[in-house]
Amino acid sequence: MRCWADDQLAELTPRFPAWDVWFVPLYPTGYSWSAKPKGTRLATIHADDPESLAAQIQQQETPNPA
Repeated sequence: MRCWADDQLAELTPRFPAWDVWFVPLYPTGYSWSAKPKGTRLATIHADDPESLAAQIQQQETPNPA
């Protein structure tokens, strides 16, 4: 049986193909969301919700103007 977090993960995964994205259930408070660039060993982004995680990934993917 799928939960809300599974649905959110299914939406995030194709949006960010260069990233591994996952969540960890935190009883009773909800979920913790994490991401790392594919091929790296450690998570580089942590967030309390999928929207914040997506925003942080987008920020990492946006090149900084010189």
